[in-house]
Amino acid sequence: MPFLRALTHCTDHLDDLELFEVCTRGGEAELNDLLRHATNRIVRPGQIVQREQSRRGLIARADLTLTDTGSGMLWAVIESKMVYSTDAVDAQGMWGPKFAKDVAKLTRIPDPNLPGFLLTWMPHFATLRRPLRYMRGHSADGNGFAARRTVDEARAAVEGWLDTHGVRAPRVTIREADSTDGHFTLDAYLTLIPR
Repeated sequence: MPFLRALTHCTDHLDDLELFEVCTRGGEAELNDLLRHATNRIVRPGQIVQREQSRRGLIARADLTLTDTGSGMLWAVIESKMVYSTDAVDAQGMWGPKFAKDVAKLTRIPDPNLPGFLLTWMPHFATLRRPLRYMRGHSADGNGFAARRTVDEARAAVEGWLDTHGVRAPRVTIREADSTDGHFTLDAYLTLIPR
């Protein structure tokens, strides 16, 4: 699957601080664009990855699609969601229903040969040296702020939820780094949603 290959290097052109900003300010849409560009470097010219595509009778406004450039045939559909690691354990009631909505959308694809995937982005900010707009799950310490949950706790929560809804590919840790704003990890999961 080209998406899985592209995940490993979709942020290579960004330095740690730039990626930190993407995860705190740009969010899911900007991460999807990074993946789209990286995947297109792999699949072109025969295929193309596009955002926000609809196909009458198949899917409405898919986050990402993989399409044959000649025939226009869809090869894959992806719905994506981002969950901050600090919510993964303590706020399942907030993010779980949003994820379940995308799972339901993918299960409604009428073509059993068209694979539908849920892409989960999970940034974890272990330490923060400046407050962010979104500080839930962090507490102040002597150097700034620290996450109340470990990345491993968050991974277990997200993986447990995904494993009950589909067939999950191995976790991809896209980046783990220290920036001037703190220590962060960005994980991604690609889960095939059965129909």
